[in-house]
Amino acid sequence: MVQEGEPMSNVFDYLTWRNDLLFSVNPVNAVDSLIFSCLSYLRLQPAIQKQSEISIRDASAFFKLAKPEEIQYRVEEDMELLHKMAEGSRFQDVLICGYIDHLDASMEKQFSAVTCLLDNQLMLIAFRGTDNTLVGWKEDFNMTFMDTIPSQLEAVRYVETMATAYPNHRIVLCGHSKGGNLAVYAGACCSSSIQSRIQTVYNHDGPGFSTAVLQGEGYRQIAGRIETFVPQSSVVGMLLEHEEHYTVISSNQISLWQHDPYSWEILGADFIRLDRVNKQSVILDAAIKQWISELDRSQREAFIDAVFQILSNTNAASFKEMNENRMRSTALILKALNSTDKQTRKMLSDITFKLMASAKSAIEGNLSKDKTAK
Repeated sequence: MVQEGEPMSNVFDYLTWRNDLLFSVNPVNAVDSLIFSCLSYLRLQPAIQKQSEISIRDASAFFKLAKPEEIQYRVEEDMELLHKMAEGSRFQDVLICGYIDHLDASMEKQFSAVTCLLDNQLMLIAFRGTDNTLVGWKEDFNMTFMDTIPSQLEAVRYVETMATAYPNHRIVLCGHSKGGNLAVYAGACCSSSIQSRIQTVYNHDGPGFSTAVLQGEGYRQIAGRIETFVPQSSVVGMLLEHEEHYTVISSNQISLWQHDPYSWEILGADFIRLDRVNKQSVILDAAIKQWISELDRSQREAFIDAVFQILSNTNAASFKEMNENRMRSTALILKALNSTDKQTRKMLSDITFKLMASAKSAIEGNLSKDKTAK
């Protein structure tokens, strides 16, 4: 039996230790919110079907007997997590409701959310982060030149709908990656009457916002209730602008792979907290911010549109499909690049060169700081 205070490698060990304590006995915490954020990545529709609510236990039982075509997940750990949640009293009777999953290529929108009723007084809304789809990734990159993206607007509508459906519940919002961004945006932009019911917003390594969002009255009202967590080599969570305090946590992975929530290390009922992000995160953050600042919005939009137009020539809907047909995808990408007009090719080359120059400048700047410190 794992004892309180012993290091735990990830959320699975936390569940082994904590899953016998009801939320009424021990309130929802940041680690619980990460677990629900991971749950939101599952394609839950086959289990829910026409039911208005289904328990974690019943959803787990459904998928254990489901046909292969009914089971879709981002990574195997997401399904394993559902089954682990169903084993103990803390999570097994939590009711899932309001599940939606929208993918709209024409609007460049990927959005999914699920509501979890922890008891008759508290509801937790978990927003899915970016999935494997090209549409989802395109929408993420659109944040570099758009103040608001379609999934953010839908996140606000979703919170308004679910809060109205359960008017006596207090609210917790959470999400990982883009899901964390959606949680913060929805908390900042929902009506004041609903915002007053929000207890906490948990943002797990989600990108930031434009200055326009951060300067809004809604954001200022919710800022004190936002808890943001980033791993020590965070890249995604450092993107764009943040005004809220963030907590740096330990991951057993390196570099970009630290974005994986299953790599985040836990001690007792909390993440293992660190003093600061590491040098790699600082350099990457500086490089990306400098690169973005040197391009106006129209340049960013043109660059991102061109890149994804080239990727779309693979006819793959997701990066997973591209990877499964790697040689064919590479050939089609090169063919599309070669057939692109000269002006677009020059634009792609110039902007890529600027990124490399920004990276070089960030590295040199960091080395200079190290020498000065000595």
